[in-house]
Amino acid sequence: MVRRRRRFTEVVIITIVLLLVAWVLVPSPKPGIAYRAICLTNLRQLAVAIDMYADDNTKMYPLAPQWMDATRPYVKSDDEFRCPTISIQKSGPRYGYALNSMIGRTKPMRPQDLPLVFDSTLLNRNACGPITTLPRPGRHHGKSFVVYADGHTTSIAPD
Repeated sequence: MVRRRRRFTEVVIITIVLLLVAWVLVPSPKPGIAYRAICLTNLRQLAVAIDMYADDNTKMYPLAPQWMDATRPYVKSDDEFRCPTISIQKSGPRYGYALNSMIGRTKPMRPQDLPLVFDSTLLNRNACGPITTLPRPGRHHGKSFVVYADGHTTSIAPD
């Protein structure tokens, strides 16, 4: 009986040591990958929020200078208005997304061609501007993210 306990204890100790070695040797995922996933999710959520706002307001998009305030009831929290890389780089109320100032108030005929919300150098709340305000270099391994009016996202390497 004592031999079985001793052997069991040895197996447990060896297992723990192997797990610790594996934990030390296996690299952890890069935080940039998680930030990119959060950013893409945020942009998609913002496109859905804007679309829901338009559906509730006779197919009209929110006014550009108040777009975040107007769509706030359609998102879970203010965190969805923030690019995660901005949150860790800057202090204070920084956001990092802008609404395309070139959009009209009505839903477009070809939403797949209209950039709606994107990573921007404009960091204030309710930022709106042209797509030329993409950060150079982009925040996500040299690329910036854009969500189009139809809800699809893409990454762009600014020129």
